[in-house]
Amino acid sequence: MGRPRTWFAACAVLYAAVWAWSWTRLPERVPTHFGGGGQPDDWSSRAAALWFSGLLGLGMVLLFAGLVQLVRRAPAAMVDAPRPEYWKRPENLGRLRKIAVADLWLLGAWTLLLLTAVDWLVVRAATAEDPALGPWPLLLVGGYLVGVLGRVVWMVTRRYPVPENG
Repeated sequence: MGRPRTWFAACAVLYAAVWAWSWTRLPERVPTHFGGGGQPDDWSSRAAALWFSGLLGLGMVLLFAGLVQLVRRAPAAMVDAPRPEYWKRPENLGRLRKIAVADLWLLGAWTLLLLTAVDWLVVRAATAEDPALGPWPLLLVGGYLVGVLGRVVWMVTRRYPVPENG
């Protein structure tokens, strides 16, 4: 699958590319909030929508990069994992940090993909005759949550195993 940090970087580049593309596509009035039925119920200017979207993307990149640095440098007492009595031993802490960092990069990549899709949907809605979103946001968020939940279950049950003699 490749290195998770590489996936994160690729997703950040994709987000930036879709953001730049949206700069050229968004009209002056942009739907920025949608009700439960997918109909827009709040609007803003193109500049405000782009500022918000750009800062949100940058904030996510900085958040996940900061979390990675925190996991790498924090005292062992601050790093949490399933079965901490095993993982926080000095001989296991390095591996714990390595796999936790990989998990953070991957979760960050998935989050950036979700935000990229949301930006694309906003452009699609803003340029459509009928600016309704349809079922896509629910499917995207649902898929994201199922993916994250599945990954967390896998991490707890399989990713952080304790050897039989551990």
